[in-house]
Amino acid sequence: APAFSEIAANLSEYIRDCNIVGQNVEFDTDFLYASGVDLPETRYFDTCQLARYVDKDLPNYKLETLLNSYGIVRETAHRSLSDAYATGLLFEKLVQEKRTN
Repeated sequence: APAFSEIAANLSEYIRDCNIVGQNVEFDTDFLYASGVDLPETRYFDTCQLARYVDKDLPNYKLETLLNSYGIVRETAHRSLSDAYATGLLFEKLVQEKRTN
């Protein structure tokens, strides 16, 4: 497999006009920036920040707590595809809840 630095430019181009959704997304984007990914046009949506705005009664805003609170079942924790899919479902629910409030 190529080193990440070898694919950083291609990844930058691939996701340049995309929106990024994540849990504590700044944590992940810091790694991308440090590895040479450039995302000047990209918009970020952080489920942790959105949940703090939408649901102020949770004990914490960890991904597992949010998924349980919104009834989202994650097949396998801490696996990229499962975490990404569950975070996407969480984002949809948070946006729906924000729209109704």
